[in-house]
Amino acid sequence: MNSLETYLKDYYRTAEQLAAVCSISTDELAALVREDLVPCASYTIVEGGRLISQAFGEMTVQDSAPGQYFHPGNAHWIALALEAKTRLGPKQAHAELKKRFSTNFAAALKELDTTMLRLPDSFTDTGTAISKGLQSRTESAWDSFLKGVFSLCVSDPSSERSIAHKEILQEALTEIYDGGARANLSTDNRVHILALIDCTRRQQCRSLRLSIRAAVENG
Repeated sequence: MNSLETYLKDYYRTAEQLAAVCSISTDELAALVREDLVPCASYTIVEGGRLISQAFGEMTVQDSAPGQYFHPGNAHWIALALEAKTRLGPKQAHAELKKRFSTNFAAALKELDTTMLRLPDSFTDTGTAISKGLQSRTESAWDSFLKGVFSLCVSDPSSERSIAHKEILQEALTEIYDGGARANLSTDNRVHILALIDCTRRQQCRSLRLSIRAAVENG
């Protein structure tokens, strides 16, 4: 077993495995994905040795079996989708699930606006929501969520709060680094970054945590 296969085995489930856990068929899972009710696979390996990542694009791989790989946390969304689809049909189920995600994501952003990083595009100084900015953030997050992007870097992609936490952590770090233009960091900024690293440790956001640590050690 190569390192890619080990990684996928440890952190993801094939379509067959996820469907079995949720007591549905792979065809039913594919339908839920097609109807935009649940996130699609975060990784897909196709014939010819190509791996397609929702976050990192395509790359060549060797000796890996073709298949789709989903985060196990997607079982939560599948349960919600099945209930909503049975009750409402796929179109209205999509609207209900999107509204649920957007409401919970916005609530998490409101909290993070006061505890981690000011979001002046989405909230006023008194905490009042700014509709245009907040809607832009929630629409972008919903789109990334359905593409399976958050299943790559959020330990619990079934939680809108965890997703929002990761997004604002990354935004806070980008602000400190001035988009990568700042080569030298003050002591206060280093302390701030290490505090954010501790947040990522608690969130268990694997790829983000490693990239931040490397940046601090090299900066």
